[in-house]
Amino acid sequence: MINRLFLFALLLGDCSDAAAAAEPPISEGEIYRGVELTDLAYAEVDSLPASLRLNPNEVMDRPVGAVLGFNWNWWRSDEIAFPAKTIELNPELSPLLAPLPMRGNRATGSFSQVFEWQASTGPRDQRPHQTKDYFTPGPSKPIKFGLPEWIKTLETASPDFRISWVLNMITDDAQDAANLAAYLTLPADNDHLWSRQRVADGIVAPVVPYVWELGNEMDHNRYSEYDEVSYAIACREWMAAVRAIQPDAKFAATIRGSPWNKGRNPTLEHWAAWHRHILKEIGDEIDYLVFHPYFKDGSLHNMDYYLDLLEADILEVTGSERIKLLISEYGVWPDRAEQVMPNGQTHSVLRTDQTHNWASSLSTADFIFRMLQRPSIGGANYHSVRAGPWALIDMEDGQLYPTAIH
Repeated sequence: MINRLFLFALLLGDCSDAAAAAEPPISEGEIYRGVELTDLAYAEVDSLPASLRLNPNEVMDRPVGAVLGFNWNWWRSDEIAFPAKTIELNPELSPLLAPLPMRGNRATGSFSQVFEWQASTGPRDQRPHQTKDYFTPGPSKPIKFGLPEWIKTLETASPDFRISWVLNMITDDAQDAANLAAYLTLPADNDHLWSRQRVADGIVAPVVPYVWELGNEMDHNRYSEYDEVSYAIACREWMAAVRAIQPDAKFAATIRGSPWNKGRNPTLEHWAAWHRHILKEIGDEIDYLVFHPYFKDGSLHNMDYYLDLLEADILEVTGSERIKLLISEYGVWPDRAEQVMPNGQTHSVLRTDQTHNWASSLSTADFIFRMLQRPSIGGANYHSVRAGPWALIDMEDGQLYPTAIH
């Protein structure tokens, strides 16, 4: 006998359609409604019969921690790390993280392209102001949950934590990247200005990123003017700057996103041109291509289609399967709803009730199972601990609590 919720998860986990995966989705929207729940899923019984079929010829020995990473948003994390304008880190945060694998912590997504890491170090009461919001620019302010606070939070939750870092290729330059590598990776007795700053911030041991991402979604970043040619050239400069400090650094290059979006990618050839150029020009210098699949409940077989294309392009262009796919953001994409603002105007916002409820938790579990079965996946980071409508941990009346997806 098996718990009915787990049976439901198994059913959803096997909802792919081989025929549908053989050709691209027609459009974005109704294709996401591929799975309908039956009355059986809501049967008023405590348990249901189930069978389990094992295939000894297919051995899955992937390290689970590689695909159980998380994204962190600096400002939304600031709210839960320092609630009610407190000056000390919230002691409730690390215990909520402790049960989770801390082997893949990413900082961060879109905001990384305006985030000034230097301004997030040093004494909190002396930090300069920086832009608060990437999407709706408003008044700037100092950030309290900065780089040292993030590392201390992770270290308290799990001594074997790991981090990745998204380089700011919009408002920083390559020398800033080299200084960041010094802050994170050089030993405590090194005389570099920024490694000494790390020690002054209370972090003695180096914290070496397992991967450096070369920007975030650079094909449509609101501040980006890169195309695939200028991006590849810039990547060489930035990789050289980091490797001057950390010679064994691993890098992940962004690809053109949302291949299913005809507004951004009229054809699959248009979508593939970016990553094929990257593979051709700097394929021998990178370790990953970054793909961000956001999906609706029941649409996961559509993501398999694009992952298959990426795997095929890597092999065709480079002649090997060495370069892996880094799914550094993924999650359920919610519908939009009209919200009345304080000024009386309506504004379209992403719904907060569709990203980490039970249905979305099951879809996310299904996605994780699928990624574990793909040797091409080098890592995956759920979006997000807390950002926009997504939340692994949230807060109400000043109290932190784990959401259903936790």
